Amino acid sequence: DTDVGKREVTVNKRKYKPMDFSSETFRRQPYFNPSMSLMMKAEQLGLDVWLDVLSIVTQANYGNAILSVEPGVFDTDDIIAIRKSCQNSDWPDIGRGLVLGTDHEAALLQDNTLKFFQNSGSTDPLRQGSTGRLLNFDMFYSPRIPNNGEDLGGFACLPQAALIATSPIAPAPGVRQQLLSYDLVIDPDTGIAFEYRYWGNPDLDEDREIIEVNYGYNKGNSAALKRITNGATTNSSSSSQSSSSSSSSSTS
Repeated sequence: DTDVGKREVTVNKRKYKPMDFSSETFRRQPYFNPSMSLMMKAEQLGLDVWLDVLSIVTQANYGNAILSVEPGVFDTDDIIAIRKSCQNSDWPDIGRGLVLGTDHEAALLQDNTLKFFQNSGSTDPLRQGSTGRLLNFDMFYSPRIPNNGEDLGGFACLPQAALIATSPIAPAPGVRQQLLSYDLVIDPDTGIAFEYRYWGNPDLDEDREIIEVNYGYNKGNSAALKRITNGATTNSSSSSQSSSSSSSSSTS
């Protein structure tokens, strides 16, 4: 049986990182690298958006945690347990992701199942510090997973778990004429659109740059994400059946 539904995503967030520098700094400081400085600001902007979007990963939105285990003792057996829960929920094999913290990653790299070549058939954990795909999950690790007041440590997900829409605000003609550059950059992995503006202020003898993103997000299919917490007690799995479709939203 199938259900057709929809989720509305309101674009009501506008985050940006500005940068300015004087002509003196640009001409007299040989080690000043504006491209590198702006890249670091762009990374911080991405982090701000990441933390904001993950605020929706709560028990109220996605049900009880399917696994609660201390990150330091996390191992491949825990991933097998997560996989079993996904299998029992009829998740498709394609598109499964597992997002964990860096403490989970360190524990997996110490797991004998992965660490020794004779067990895993790969030297990537030792040579590259990479666990690779595990049990059909695309693995992602981040030191910036908010606990959301619920001891959140990570989650398994399908792309439709959360819906994110971006809607750039192109400058009006008069503003555009005053800009030296206006570019729209779309991240190939997430589809999120970032805007870049560059102009100068001769009165202050400054160049100014801004990178920004205008976006909104909403819970997608609540059955497409399974929470993992950092405690020591395993909670029963609970999720509601819902479906969503969106042709104009990107997914995470």
